[in-house]
Amino acid sequence: MKFDREAISDIEPDSILLAGEVRRQANIGFNSIPLRKIAPELGIFKISEKPLKNIEGALVVPEGKFEGEILLNSSTDPGRKRFTLAHEIGHFLHPLHHPESDFGRFECDNTDIFNTFNRTALNGIEAQANDFASEILTPTKFVKQAFKDIEHVNMGSLIDFCAILNVSKAAAFRKIHDICCFPVAFIFSHNGVIRYLHCDDFPRLKVWYKNALPVNSISRLFSASDNTFSKPQIADPGIWLSTHQQKTLIEQVLIQEDGYRITVLTLK
Repeated sequence: MKFDREAISDIEPDSILLAGEVRRQANIGFNSIPLRKIAPELGIFKISEKPLKNIEGALVVPEGKFEGEILLNSSTDPGRKRFTLAHEIGHFLHPLHHPESDFGRFECDNTDIFNTFNRTALNGIEAQANDFASEILTPTKFVKQAFKDIEHVNMGSLIDFCAILNVSKAAAFRKIHDICCFPVAFIFSHNGVIRYLHCDDFPRLKVWYKNALPVNSISRLFSASDNTFSKPQIADPGIWLSTHQQKTLIEQVLIQEDGYRITVLTLK
């Protein structure tokens, strides 16, 4: 797999366009992009992993960024590690991204990489590297194609989509959240307590970060084995929403291991 680095360099310095050009040259269509395979062809001569305490990933480059080395946190799960790798490749390819340190090193922590829904918390280049990672892993046109006719986000379709593109649920949620033409909220919880939410453009919720899941919600009451999800069900809006809604609220929950759950709320 050969890449035309000059053609990539000639692309307007826009993260989405850069990611699209890399996927185009890789000629992989609607499939998972093999980041570790293409990295050497792009100029990344080494990818290594080791336990890191304060950062998720780092990119080391000489002046001119003609080559680079990427370091990943071996302690994170494969999905997060893959997003981090894409993020660092984004820094490497973006012509306007330059390391702040004197020794040519980008250091990216958890907030830089995984706080993808709160762009105001990120500086410019970190948000742009996240945009690159999101687009190269979950191309917008494929997401729109896969979910164009849906009336609510179905957990089964979402899991299948993640498997095809080899991305984490969080990465897929980010892109789906951005392109959905109806209000959708994603709620991540552990042992019945909310860890974080993705709910921009969704009506105000009664619950928030560190609150318990609503007592009578499907998300709290549903009981099944790990890696099982409930059927999409019509939920009482009064359980979740602070304001009255005329639309129908659809709720679905995925039970993960060790008490983790993911809830999807859709208004239609």
